[in-house]
Amino acid sequence: MRMVVFMTYILYCFYIGVLLVFLPWSALWDANGLAHRFPRLGDLVLAGSVRGTISGLGVLLLVVGAVDAISFIRHGGDEEA
Repeated sequence: MRMVVFMTYILYCFYIGVLLVFLPWSALWDANGLAHRFPRLGDLVLAGSVRGTISGLGVLLLVVGAVDAISFIRHGGDEEA
């Protein structure tokens, strides 16, 4: 059971990580209705520094998932590790 939970966690890390890396630079991000409704919020959300910060969080999540997966493989799925 723990292995299923751990694999779900790893998949979550990779999925959300990839989403956070690429979503801020997509057309979907630019078409945000909330940003168009509130211009100051839109200016903030569409700023390159905010997009870069969100992408950086995505990269960090990918690294965390990769380190945990490597640790899991090295210890052979041992629950004590």
